[in-house]
Amino acid sequence: MGFVLRPVRRPATLKTPLLRGDVEVNDTDTDPVLPDTDADGLSDGDEVNLHDTDPLDEDTDGDNLDDGEEVTLYGTDPLDQDTDGDNLDDDEEVALGTDPLVQDSDGGGVDDGDKVRNGTDPLDPADD
Repeated sequence: MGFVLRPVRRPATLKTPLLRGDVEVNDTDTDPVLPDTDADGLSDGDEVNLHDTDPLDEDTDGDNLDDGEEVTLYGTDPLDQDTDGDNLDDDEEVALGTDPLVQDSDGGGVDDGDKVRNGTDPLDPADD
């Protein structure tokens, strides 16, 4: 679900112009007084216009990493719980110390998710 900011027509009876914030409230339900309504580290405008994330939910993909952390700190996709597709969610990879952008963090030939499920170390290429 994407959000699009569009101008709001001013009723003829309105004496003062509508502010940009009125558009924000009417189209996205965000708080025009706060630059980052969900406090995830991404401005509401960036969430709507650049990342297609939800400006009312600090963790759009539900992987326990805030959208701002995913974009600015880890480089992961805030719309995908498992950015690299190795069957470990991004937050699990961060907790394990594996790379959430690489399926096989140790380069040994077995994906991180498979190694975790097999009880081997995803950071040790010797046990692949």
